[in-house]
Amino acid sequence: MAGGWLSDRFGALRMVAVADALRFVAMLSVGVAFASDHANLLVLAPLFAVVGFGSGLFYPANGSVTPVIASGELMRANRLLSLAERSSGLIGPPLAAAGVVLVPIALLFVINGLTYLASIAAAAWLAFRLGSQGLGHPSSRRSLDLRQVVGNDRVRALLVLSLLTSGICNALLAVGIPVYVSAHGRQVVILSSLLVAYGVGAVAGTTLSNQRRFLRPEIVPGLMGLVALLFGTLVLIPYPTALIVLFLIGVAWGAETVLYRTLIQVSVNPSLLGRVIALSALCSMGGAAMWQAVAGETAANYGPPALLTGLPAIAFASALAVLIWVRRMQVGPVD
Repeated sequence: MAGGWLSDRFGALRMVAVADALRFVAMLSVGVAFASDHANLLVLAPLFAVVGFGSGLFYPANGSVTPVIASGELMRANRLLSLAERSSGLIGPPLAAAGVVLVPIALLFVINGLTYLASIAAAAWLAFRLGSQGLGHPSSRRSLDLRQVVGNDRVRALLVLSLLTSGICNALLAVGIPVYVSAHGRQVVILSSLLVAYGVGAVAGTTLSNQRRFLRPEIVPGLMGLVALLFGTLVLIPYPTALIVLFLIGVAWGAETVLYRTLIQVSVNPSLLGRVIALSALCSMGGAAMWQAVAGETAANYGPPALLTGLPAIAFASALAVLIWVRRMQVGPVD
């Protein structure tokens, strides 16, 4: 929440630069620690805490910058950003694994740190090109104004969806898929192939989401309800068919992510956008952590079938409730 407030208070591009400067210094320090043989818990823990704090500053600011630099093509910009994130999720882990084998670990952290300099340079270039407009909508308000942040009915519905349905589906992806895989042989191969199928589907769904006619509030809970239903089918199907199901989950979820981000951005006063994005991230990550604990306990005490039927049922019911809520609310049309 601090990152969202600071973004609204001082301008999104400023906070992007500050966040990446913190992460650059921290990552460079981690590399130095490994190179000098001082990489112990007392040294690394505070440095990675700084990286985490920088990330907390960055994501609300980054989400607030997008409407400023792409106001006329917001949905397309979110699609490209999501596509970059999804693609890096597919390409990044194999590259990192190869880097660990081929490059000294200290140099890897230095290279990682240098990538933040590229982000700082991009923020500076945007600030120069856009002038005062590039600062976003700095607010003079000194409080978090949480009542205003959640005062929009559409935003409240999307936050509930993020906390419940998205949180449960994230837990099913993190816990439910390994539980499903544990019932089959060649576990590493099966788990990797399922996650790749999901990743490819997410890239496909993100690519296909650039249709403005889909930018309707009821589409988002509808897609998440579909994701929940697809997760529920895993209890009934064998491994090869599960690849298709994970691909379809990725397609629906990839499209939903673009629509969710765009709806948040167009439904909120620009002076509150950083705080709303921060609250959305808090709901998503907090919901995922809470439901992962529930998923683990469910699998341990009641077995995989209970996990793969019970949690999808709760996720679908919550998505349906949000869908009904959105359909009944009186909110202006999406611009």
